[in-house]
Amino acid sequence: MINKILVPVDGSENSLKALKMGLEMAAKFAAKLEVLCVALKNPINDVVFVGLKEEREFVREEIDAAIVATDGVIKAAKAMVDEAKLDAEYEVRVGEPAEIILDEAIVKEADCIVMGCRGLSGLQQFLLGSVSDKVVNGAKIPVFVVK
Repeated sequence: MINKILVPVDGSENSLKALKMGLEMAAKFAAKLEVLCVALKNPINDVVFVGLKEEREFVREEIDAAIVATDGVIKAAKAMVDEAKLDAEYEVRVGEPAEIILDEAIVKEADCIVMGCRGLSGLQQFLLGSVSDKVVNGAKIPVFVVK
């Protein structure tokens, strides 16, 4: 039985397709929808000048800017949820997307994850990794990847 669906969104076409699928599943199963947006933080700032007050303030400003950048993504997701006449919970987190998605799936006690893929080419995927790949391989629940 599917009672709770986690849908990570990043504003891409495939993540919005995944949200549409998540909405259809939520309606069909009368499931609760959890919409997650992960704001990326520049990892270099985690290792350079970690102890300095100025660096900590810079990282805080960068995190705040990353969260503000997700506003449009969340607004688009809310518009789709409202149009479907469903309810959803919204969460914005900062960090590495695959790790955050897997963590949220556990914290929110999701029964499945519905997410888009970026459609990276072979070399890009090798060099950058794939969030959907990491989630599929790390999740303990079903993951539906929408392309």
